Amino acid sequence: MVNSKIEIECFLNLYPIALAKATKIKREEQPNSCEEYKFYYFIINTVERWMDSLYEDEKLIIEYRFFKHYNYSQIAIKTNYSNHSCVLKKKELIIKKIQRSFFEN
Repeated sequence: MVNSKIEIECFLNLYPIALAKATKIKREEQPNSCEEYKFYYFIINTVERWMDSLYEDEKLIIEYRFFKHYNYSQIAIKTNYSNHSCVLKKKELIIKKIQRSFFEN
């Protein structure tokens, strides 16, 4: 269970990089013959499936934290949470939701 939390957070952190790299590969090469593209596509596809399973407020927290690298206080201000602790707790609940949905099948 702990490993899946680390894996989820790694994938979420890699998502913006994977998007940029996959787009570049797609423009410059034959993406289907490139192993690197397949790797990035796997990350993109996985994260997008996770995001599809979340509510809008949950998506915002993930986007701000992992894709835009905002700190918890900045996220609290943007999402109207009372403080950074509330955002941190909500993020942990979102990660657990993803764990239950995708890792415990």
